[in-house]
Amino acid sequence: LGSHGVRAVPELGEVLWEPPADARERCEVGRYLAWLKATRGLDFADYHDLHRWSVTDLAGFWGSLWDYFEIQASEPYERVLGSDAMPGAEWFPGARLNYAAHMLGREEDADRVAIVARSQSREPLELTFGDLREQVARARAGLERPGVPLAGAIFRCRPGVTGRPSPRLAGLPPAT
Repeated sequence: LGSHGVRAVPELGEVLWEPPADARERCEVGRYLAWLKATRGLDFADYHDLHRWSVTDLAGFWGSLWDYFEIQASEPYERVLGSDAMPGAEWFPGARLNYAAHMLGREEDADRVAIVARSQSREPLELTFGDLREQVARARAGLERPGVPLAGAIFRCRPGVTGRPSPRLAGLPPAT
């Protein structure tokens, strides 16, 4: 034991942490596993089984993630994997997505937390999707006034500030 009664190195075989009994229900992977069972009839005993499936059935796995996260596309994909050549795999060919639209959530997400930011120099920050939409709308209006072409690229030379993505999102083309 060290000077504070803390062992510096755990003993071989010593369990350092165990997940709570309800971890599977409380974590996103657990919710995804429950969704796979309910919607696809796929039942994985543990993470290792899920991982094995994810690398042996690429189209099944990635297609299920598209559906689970309810990806909205203005143009649907033709197939999940156009080419599996590495490097250069082609994922979801034909799909057209709007990054900003996904980052801002859906209408029913307005009160859900979108961003949780922690910093050593600032107070913790939580933004809902509704808050984020308002910030983006203000930033976008500020860019439109001086005539910044919003369909073009916007260069940003200030350092990224955790939890303040609205200038980046405001410069993206509007959702179609």
